[in-house]
Amino acid sequence: MSRVVKIEGLDCPNCARALEEELNKIDIVKNVKIDFVKSTLVYDSENEEEAFRKIAQLTKQLEPDVVLTAQGEKRKLKKSFWIDLACLLAGIVVGVICLFVDMPTALFWVLFVTSA
Repeated sequence: MSRVVKIEGLDCPNCARALEEELNKIDIVKNVKIDFVKSTLVYDSENEEEAFRKIAQLTKQLEPDVVLTAQGEKRKLKKSFWIDLACLLAGIVVGVICLFVDMPTALFWVLFVTSA
């Protein structure tokens, strides 16, 4: 039975091809195909959970930045995402404050530019 997995973090089609070749060497996995454009990995296996575990393990060894997400699983957001979001919101707040609070021109421009 075919299983489709979301694969994110591959840098180039050549990396996808090399990873696909290595994944096809796993004994319980058959017909591994990586579609670089659609960011999907499709494979056949009798024991899907064991196969997914082995695929994830080998993928982590070969491409540490790649994230595999099985269908039905929700991807966890990284800590850096939340930090970036907090910085963005803080910048927006400072920018809006600069527009509505009366302050010296030099301070206005320093705050306004740094909020961007």
